[in-house]
Amino acid sequence: MLRYIALASGSKGNCHYISDGSTGVLIDCGIGPRRIFAQLDSVCANHPIDAVFITHCHTDHVGAADKLERGLLRKTGKSIPFYLSKGTELFSDERHLPQNIQRISAGDEVHVGELLVEAFSIPHDAPETLAYRVHGDGHWAGIITDL
Repeated sequence: MLRYIALASGSKGNCHYISDGSTGVLIDCGIGPRRIFAQLDSVCANHPIDAVFITHCHTDHVGAADKLERGLLRKTGKSIPFYLSKGTELFSDERHLPQNIQRISAGDEVHVGELLVEAFSIPHDAPETLAYRVHGDGHWAGIITDL
């Protein structure tokens, strides 16, 4: 069964976790990796993070991407992809950006393990803001923020 966990939602940081038990993705990382890992540890034993999808360039959504990338590399020994739009990359503070950036646009679909992540455009005051719909194990979860 698809599992959704809201790790943070608000002006101080946004981060959502979706998993089918064997594969997991984060949507946004506006909070630090220690908080992300601690919250996941407290609610589920197995919480893989296989990719991170960023909605837009505001710090409360992308501000911990560089730290999270390093934390995941230490924890897993592999470089996890961070999916974000060209507008998000261009208008984010480059100090916060990860190294393993994969471009994604509205209408794109990405397979992460058994999960299918679909990107779609939403209106917001940031360039190329995306929302995501995740399909896995016969269920859907969607993350739409900052409309």
